[in-house]
Amino acid sequence: MENQEMQTPLTGQWNDFSKRVQQLSVESARALESAEQARSEATHARFDAEACTAKLHSHRRSLAGLWSVVAVVALALGGVTWYGYRTAQRHDNWFAKLPAWEQTLQGIGDRINATETKLGTWAGDWKGAGERLGKLEKRVTANVQLVRNYAKEQANEVHRQVLMELDNRTEWMQTRLSRVESSQESQRAHIVEVQEEVAQVRREMHQQIAQLERETGRELDGVHQRATATRNDVAATRNDLDRMTAQLSRDRVDFELARNRSQELVAGISMTVKDTNVRYQRVEEGWVQLVPEGRFLWIRSQGIQQPMIFYSQRDSRPYEIVFTRVSRDGAIGYLVHPGGPPVASGASGPLVGEDLSASAIEAR
Repeated sequence: MENQEMQTPLTGQWNDFSKRVQQLSVESARALESAEQARSEATHARFDAEACTAKLHSHRRSLAGLWSVVAVVALALGGVTWYGYRTAQRHDNWFAKLPAWEQTLQGIGDRINATETKLGTWAGDWKGAGERLGKLEKRVTANVQLVRNYAKEQANEVHRQVLMELDNRTEWMQTRLSRVESSQESQRAHIVEVQEEVAQVRREMHQQIAQLERETGRELDGVHQRATATRNDVAATRNDLDRMTAQLSRDRVDFELARNRSQELVAGISMTVKDTNVRYQRVEEGWVQLVPEGRFLWIRSQGIQQPMIFYSQRDSRPYEIVFTRVSRDGAIGYLVHPGGPPVASGASGPLVGEDLSASAIEAR
């Protein structure tokens, strides 16, 4: 967050500084353009001056040639005069031609004078052109110097402003960097503290984990022992439940007996009804035969819905005989006997009735 706050004013100040530098660059470009224009004008003026100088040299060469002609003519005239004087005595008619020659020489002199006048005019023009060229050069030089001075001043001003801006920015940035460094130092110290705390917490966690592993190992051993004991208890309980289930497992067999007729109810057990009392709904006399054991159980005045309970020698679980209806011709009821494999016998003899032998039954 602090770095973002530092970058925001830096960006604004840098934009302002860039705008000022661009403005100064535009002004410098304009000054350089003015200097280039003045330099171009000076170049054109120099070209004009060189052209005038070339023309002047050309006229001077022409004038020198003309003076050479005049000198030659003068020498010729002197020679002719000397020769004339020499031959004047013999050629008197030549003196008549001297005025024509004088006129010719006069014309030549006039032409020379005209040429000198023209040269003087040209010299005056050249002097004026030189003065104008000098003034133009002075003005161009002054303008160039002004432009240079202005550009130099602007460059110095830009340099000074840039240095000042850089100094201010550098000082501000150093201040901000000092704050950031101090903040980083504090954060670094805080990080070191946090790292030390984390290392301490990690060591404590490792110790706690090791202790928990040891305690958990002991508890697991105890749990395994308790689980083993529980499994043993469960196995014993299951055996007890199986034994109880086997003891409680009972099957029901319905029967309908006729008087004086023996009928097998289940394997090894048969029953005979000898006399009935319809009025009181009782079996007055009868017996139950346990065929494998060779025993007989006597039935006397056994009413309906009154269970007759007895045991066999092979199984400790009880048998029940219940009459539900008694008629003149016989009786109807059901036998409840143990189901599943037999359980070791723990009782002997009948609970109801008598244990009779076969001879006793026959005697009766």
